[in-house]
Amino acid sequence: MGAALRALRETHTAEDGDITVLGAKCLRAVIAQLAADGVSTDDLQPLVDLQTRLDDTWKPQPGPVAMQRDRRHKSAPSPVLLARAPR
Repeated sequence: MGAALRALRETHTAEDGDITVLGAKCLRAVIAQLAADGVSTDDLQPLVDLQTRLDDTWKPQPGPVAMQRDRRHKSAPSPVLLARAPR
């Protein structure tokens, strides 16, 4: 267990986000190990709930380009785009 947590800590970089991201990764490892050791699902439920809340909090939000694409999805091409198209 200690080796897994140490590996997570050593591979965590600043680009991965703040310390909360590292904590969430470690929490997953702890839950998996406790489950493998036979801890009951009922006893693990508070940790699983915390993991779910952390995952929901840190989901990547779509950037402006992705949001713009969603807005234009299934829309007709703009006149500017049609004007650029070869004939």
